[in-house]
Amino acid sequence: MNKLIEFIKKIKLYFYNSHLSSLKEGDIIWAKRYSTEKEKLSIKEGHRESPFVIIYKDRNKVYGLKCTSNPKDNSYVRVKLNKELYGLSKDSYVYTLDLILLNKERYIYYINHLLKEDMDAIHKSMDIYRLRGGKNIDLYPQEKIVYDINPGDIVIYKDKDYYVDKKDSNYYYLIPIYRRINGNIIINNRNYDFNFKQDKLRKIPINKKLQIENITDKNIRDLIKLYKAKELLKQKERKILKRGKLIFYGCNMYLIYGEHEDKFLVYKVYNDNKHQEEILIDKCKYYTSFEEDILSKGIEAKILRNASEIEMENIKKIKKTNKKSEKIPKIKVKPYYKNMTEGSIVIADGTLDKYLIIKRIDNTIYFVSLDGNRNIYFYDLTGERPLINFSEKMNKLQFAFEKEKYTEEDISFSKSYIKKYE
Repeated sequence: MNKLIEFIKKIKLYFYNSHLSSLKEGDIIWAKRYSTEKEKLSIKEGHRESPFVIIYKDRNKVYGLKCTSNPKDNSYVRVKLNKELYGLSKDSYVYTLDLILLNKERYIYYINHLLKEDMDAIHKSMDIYRLRGGKNIDLYPQEKIVYDINPGDIVIYKDKDYYVDKKDSNYYYLIPIYRRINGNIIINNRNYDFNFKQDKLRKIPINKKLQIENITDKNIRDLIKLYKAKELLKQKERKILKRGKLIFYGCNMYLIYGEHEDKFLVYKVYNDNKHQEEILIDKCKYYTSFEEDILSKGIEAKILRNASEIEMENIKKIKKTNKKSEKIPKIKVKPYYKNMTEGSIVIADGTLDKYLIIKRIDNTIYFVSLDGNRNIYFYDLTGERPLINFSEKMNKLQFAFEKEKYTEEDISFSKSYIKKYE
């Protein structure tokens, strides 16, 4: 049986050796690299013969692509042929830029036939070269450049670049990529940045036409998988509430600065600069008065931004500076109001209504109307807080009688009204 197989192989080799015209597109042959004696002398000995891939037949003409054992920059113009797979003495690389006319004098013997995936790789390489303005490919009809788009290919769809991450029977799954001078992934001398955000991934029907733009090898594909895994891990971490997260919850923005048991320690944060200190969160400006609050760890909040560790340290320093400045009051009460103490009678500006101050805590006074209804009012002498139960017309308080004071008995009676507000 083995002798029969060997005999068939010999007959097959003889057939191919005798008839160059019988070769098919995709066949690998051994052939001379020269046509004339002058060309032969210009090539170093040991490099005068090599594998060729038959790529195109036009009537009685046969065109091939030469192979070399030197991968050079491993660019898109060189497609690797595995030596074990094809029975070659060493790994070879198909140089896809030049179509060479092969005659029977150059042909030596048949080697093997390309698998579809390697023929696709050659066609992709030729199409990329055509797309980038290659000229030596004119002899090869464009309609013969056919191939399947596979994971690992870089394609153009609607004038945008994508990396084919995977595909199934219905869809291509594409990752947006951008050509950048300083892109972090270099593929065949082109720099790219990849956008691995889940909401940016595209799903394209398998029947859509995608133009090949670049190709990758296994090392590049493994590198992209590594970048993708790291980025997906970062995205997952961004969704976890923890220190440094700027969140939106209950109509307010908060910055988480610490944790205690089942609680988050937070500062209220604002977009406007009416508040005291400017801080940077994820390189964006926000403002805060370092008003502290506590939120449960079980809340469902929208994460807006993520402050870096450096930004959190800077915020901590700003707060320390802010604490020192708090010791010096920024807003002083007007001297006019300093003598407004418990028992003073005041009158609202523009009216004749009299009010009795029944209590003062720091710069906030509590007083009742003396018009008979004894309504209670609050007023902040610094003007920092809005009035509560106080007419908008009463924008300034004046003493009704500079020396007039109510008795202790009257004050005690009036104080009973404030209990329901304390």
